[in-house]
Amino acid sequence: MTVANIFSVKDDFDIVKLQDEQKIWGFLEENPSFVGLLREICSNIKEYFPDAQIFLEAASEDGNENSLVISIYPVGDAPDILNKFNQFKDAWWSDTYDRIEGKISINIEHKDLLTSGDPWLVLESLVGRVEGPEDWALEHDHYIYGTPKRYSS
Repeated sequence: MTVANIFSVKDDFDIVKLQDEQKIWGFLEENPSFVGLLREICSNIKEYFPDAQIFLEAASEDGNENSLVISIYPVGDAPDILNKFNQFKDAWWSDTYDRIEGKISINIEHKDLLTSGDPWLVLESLVGRVEGPEDWALEHDHYIYGTPKRYSS
């Protein structure tokens, strides 16, 4: 990815607050196919959470930018936010799993989800359905950290 392309991409992400921009651009230089996917993800997040602040940061292991983390800070009450996030997951995010190659994750950050005093609401905020390969539970280290698979099919 050229410097000119990076500045073009930066303009496209004006709805997102970037944490440590150099690491993000480093990730995108190594993974140029994620530029369009990231635009698509942010656009879909804004569709479900139009008033939310969105933060993007590169997560690194051993000094390499291996993945991106998108944190959504939505406005509204916790049950409504959970409902919208479940709609987002079911309508769009679940179908995108194969395309992200385990390199993009999304977090919902909302103070009421964990401080509501309602234990069921807290549990609901932590539970979700993840679409993935059949051997996800057995080989989760492979899919999360990229380690070699332990068991062969």
